[in-house]
Amino acid sequence: MKRFGRKAAAGAKTTTEDVAKQYLIADARNQFIAITINMGWRLAIAFVVPIIIGVKLDEHFKTSPAYTLSAFMLGVFASVVIIKDTIKEVNEEQAAEEAIENKGKKKSKEAKK
Repeated sequence: MKRFGRKAAAGAKTTTEDVAKQYLIADARNQFIAITINMGWRLAIAFVVPIIIGVKLDEHFKTSPAYTLSAFMLGVFASVVIIKDTIKEVNEEQAAEEAIENKGKKKSKEAKK
């Protein structure tokens, strides 16, 4: 019998803890995919839009790639900011989840006493 992509050992029963672990793993994977897609769209917009504007300004003012290069630098700066924000967001989510998990462990230890 397969459970979440793993074969159950012969005669072994799946415990509630095993199922909970598999759900946590699937939830973490889904969160990672969602954060990656979100960051990808934000990076694409923050990088491509300024470059398009720079190219159009260069065409309008008949300048060499001055505006395009400036827009490129702006896009790089915006990308760094987006990556930093995403890392900060992920760290905050992990800290919140760990706090909830630790609180649950304390309650279960107190209940056993």
